[in-house]
Amino acid sequence: SSLASGASQTNNFNYTCGTSNATFTGTADLNGVVSETNEGNNQLSNVLDCIPKPDLIISNLTLSQSSAFEGETVTVTVVTKNNGAGTAGASTTRVANGGNHDFNVSSLASGASQTNNFNYTCGVSDANFTATADVLGAVSETNEANNQLSNTLDCIPKPDLIISNLTFS
Repeated sequence: SSLASGASQTNNFNYTCGTSNATFTGTADLNGVVSETNEGNNQLSNVLDCIPKPDLIISNLTLSQSSAFEGETVTVTVVTKNNGAGTAGASTTRVANGGNHDFNVSSLASGASQTNNFNYTCGVSDANFTATADVLGAVSETNEANNQLSNTLDCIPKPDLIISNLTFS
């Protein structure tokens, strides 16, 4: 459309940042259709600083042993890692297995991790553990769907030895 002298037109578009900055250049009269007093001022560029996001994951959920007898104690270790390019603010990692074990995770730079552990005493049935990074959703991440990891502990009930027969000879 045509513009009156001194008038302007604003055009908008949406852009989703990637992991690096983006340079945008606006050009008036792109095809040189309008004869102007100054053809040298038809472009303006600007740089959008794209701040990379973190990506918190559970990189490891280990048990000190894969099976244990009823009443035996096993150490559960969870590693929360920032797998993204940006720094992650403080968050909470939760290990759930019927009850919750919450750990405060400090700010993590790209590639950094934090290890936490707790002791679990086996009952009569297997124990399923699910660790979730950023369980409270405090950190905006590149991928919110990769925050969980699970592991199972085989809990073996103690045997019950009985005397089924006692004879005399």
